[in-house]
Amino acid sequence: MLELYYQFSSIHLDQFAVFEDAFRIDGEKSLSSNLNFQFDEKSNQLICCYGVQVSMNLGDMVLKADVSCGFEVRDDSLVSLTKDDAIVFPAEMLGHVASLSYSTLRGIVHTKLEGTKLHDLVLPLQNIYPNITQPYVFRK
Repeated sequence: MLELYYQFSSIHLDQFAVFEDAFRIDGEKSLSSNLNFQFDEKSNQLICCYGVQVSMNLGDMVLKADVSCGFEVRDDSLVSLTKDDAIVFPAEMLGHVASLSYSTLRGIVHTKLEGTKLHDLVLPLQNIYPNITQPYVFRK
């Protein structure tokens, strides 16, 4: 197995919106999420953008939050990931980065909801690894 070295380098809350009037404590809630990856060649950062939306069963949005987490990838690891004119980030690495990003988003949401009607709304744990089966290929 390939050893890769990377570390958190940035966390940005890109969007955060709460619609308290739509929230009903006893109502059924649904969670949808989106995930994408980018690579910033200048800073050697793999960026994971993770977003969640919580809606009530009638479709009323209660919460929308998006975070971008940057992970600086060490030069020697980038060399190992480079194939021809592309950097190929393996699914295992993407799963780890996505899991860290979602956990970060969960913490941010929890902190932001303190003191609101939604303070008991906790984003559920998610096993993200099985959902990421393909590598992310960045073409130079």
